Amino acid sequence: MQQVVRHRHVFYIDGFDPKGVPAFYQSHRGQLEKYAHLTGTAHALSERVKTSRYSHAWTVKADHTPAPTHTTFEYLVWDDIVRSHWARTPAAIALQAWRCFRDFALSGVIRPLYRLSPATVRAALIPYFLTLLTALGVVCASGAACLVLTWLKAGLLVALLGSLVTIAVTATFGWRALKNTPSMWFFRVVDFANTLAGQKDPKIDVRVAAWADRILDVLQTSSADEVVVLGYSAGSSLSVQLMAQISRRQPSAAAPDGLVLLTLGNCIPAVAALKSGQQMRLDLATVGQSQCGWLDYTSPIDWSAFPMVNPISVYTPESDAKPQKRRFISPRFHLLFEGEVYLKIRRDKYHVHQLYIQCPPKTGHYDFFDMIYGQHTMLQRITA
Repeated sequence: MQQVVRHRHVFYIDGFDPKGVPAFYQSHRGQLEKYAHLTGTAHALSERVKTSRYSHAWTVKADHTPAPTHTTFEYLVWDDIVRSHWARTPAAIALQAWRCFRDFALSGVIRPLYRLSPATVRAALIPYFLTLLTALGVVCASGAACLVLTWLKAGLLVALLGSLVTIAVTATFGWRALKNTPSMWFFRVVDFANTLAGQKDPKIDVRVAAWADRILDVLQTSSADEVVVLGYSAGSSLSVQLMAQISRRQPSAAAPDGLVLLTLGNCIPAVAALKSGQQMRLDLATVGQSQCGWLDYTSPIDWSAFPMVNPISVYTPESDAKPQKRRFISPRFHLLFEGEVYLKIRRDKYHVHQLYIQCPPKTGHYDFFDMIYGQHTMLQRITA
């Protein structure tokens, strides 16, 4: 007989987003209302409260049959760290772009990553192509302006001034155009992967340690049927670091029925593949030896992640003690949308990356809200 969840505690680590918990809570509320309307199951959402220095929480009562499921959803805060790494000026973003190109492309790391997910690597190179295209446009526009002014016999000084004005105007429009594409976000998040791999920001380790304290406290005092660490997007890398630290500090917490890892749209190989990513590889080995369950949903149409890749088997194959407790599968988004709508969504890669935590127009194989507010355990989903 399958276990039915009466009480669940979810610890959520968001992606590389500077907006933080207020924006997420409002978006989550709206998506949950859509889901309740779609399924006909009432979901009562509480107000948000601060539970610790680095976390906020709310509860959801889902009126399932034969008994409701109560879930505590705890948002682990790190948007202040994101903002400290969020480059804002063209010069700062250019520096991030150079570091990404140096550490991924020039170092050769890009080749094994390409074998894991060609589409993801191609997407990472698109911002460089757009930047070069913008630079080429600036050069061509300034050269054309100089030639026209010279042909009009405006004089050398006027021609030079005209070229400089053209450069300034073209560069401004090019910068604004780039800001309206996902390119700038790509540069920022890939640069953060580099920072995380090299352990260049001590605030991250302090924050993860504080999260581990909070989760260990809940594991010792809560009556929850299951505790889930949920890492979304860039948060997937932090969730591995967090699970590894919990396992080292209290191995019994990572027993098969104690704690489960859920990752959505995982970007873990972007950290583990780097030469400086030794700590991530050690964390993956620890998670592999802990025997904890791990369920990952990552879509092949998501160019911001690495679909259906088990990073334990790729980077620490000898440490995967219980491979049957890991499941890395596609959410099969194409089954959740009508054909034309799905084709439109596929073209918007930034939107695709957000689908994991949104309510689709149809229920199906992938059901985010049922995973975190439903009756079935994560282990049941892993072994299904």
